[in-house]
Amino acid sequence: MRTRVHSLPAPWLRDRAWEITAQWRLCLVAIGAGAAVATLVLAYLWLGAGIALYRQEVARATLSVEHLRRDVLYLEHQVELALRRDQILQRAGALGMAEYDKDRIIDLTRNR
Repeated sequence: MRTRVHSLPAPWLRDRAWEITAQWRLCLVAIGAGAAVATLVLAYLWLGAGIALYRQEVARATLSVEHLRRDVLYLEHQVELALRRDQILQRAGALGMAEYDKDRIIDLTRNR
């Protein structure tokens, strides 16, 4: 049969097993405060980076809107140029169309 050996803690630990000295308390408080400050700093940096990304997206959207406004103005100008009478007559002449005299126009509604 085996004998069991029960070891007791050292005498200097037996009397104050769960006692924390003032130096260790101060050290634990300092570590906790440092962890809290580090957490706040990281949260501040993380939120700052998020805000910077949102500002970048807003700037890109604003730039895109400005490009679209410029394109709309350009297209409106092109439509104005295309609908001018002299431009229409020039294109019609290039296609072989020409303005006819009044005597060459037949009014089909008059025969009814």
